[in-house]
Amino acid sequence: MDFDRIRADVAAALYTTPDQIGMEDNLTDLGLDSMRIMTLVTEWQEQGMELDFLSFAEETTLAAWKAAFETRQG
Repeated sequence: MDFDRIRADVAAALYTTPDQIGMEDNLTDLGLDSMRIMTLVTEWQEQGMELDFLSFAEETTLAAWKAAFETRQG
């Protein structure tokens, strides 16, 4: 999955644009609560990604999420 798509999905969940979210911004501080994270992870799982909700809930920056996606894409 393309990371630009991930960033766009996160931005949509926050009702903003992708360029408004920095790689090191805390997504929780920007308003992304655990239910929205779970919804995003579930959508990505349905698209074929093997993801662990807890890793996304614990590290809530785009940089951490990008690393998680890269690890799973191998």
